[in-house]
Amino acid sequence: MIYRAALPVRRIESLQIKMIHTAVAKLSLSDDEYRDILQGHFKVSSSTELNYFQASKLIDYFKTLGFKIPKRKRFTPGTPSKQDYISIPRKNRPPNVFVLPSRDQLEMVDALAGKIKWLVEDGFQRWLQKYFKITKIKTEWEASNVIEGLKKMLDHQIDGDDQCKNG
Repeated sequence: MIYRAALPVRRIESLQIKMIHTAVAKLSLSDDEYRDILQGHFKVSSSTELNYFQASKLIDYFKTLGFKIPKRKRFTPGTPSKQDYISIPRKNRPPNVFVLPSRDQLEMVDALAGKIKWLVEDGFQRWLQKYFKITKIKTEWEASNVIEGLKKMLDHQIDGDDQCKNG
């Protein structure tokens, strides 16, 4: 008879715990009802005692009760947020791997830099050097930071223009 080594049980993820608590709130379950479901289905008293697969089953059970997994919010007006420009999470990448900036990121940098009123002709290059210590954008991380910086600078310029007109 061949014995197989027991596979390690995959732990519950923090996103699953958040999803479970969101489902409990959306379904308007009382704490007692929630604990009864945990005890009846999985013989545990807290969601943190569940493993990954049990948590998935619990979320599926909540779906049968009418819970809908919320979609990520995307705001269409204005400039896209930073999350739209980051490809693969850096923590899932080896530390020696860098991702080149996407065409969308570079176009966004050009568009935002074009909207800003620079006091000197090479103002954008000087700003990059002063605040980011770079001469050109080489990675998606740098591009994302530059986009956020340009958006904030543009907001400040617009606010300053409004104050000048109103003042």
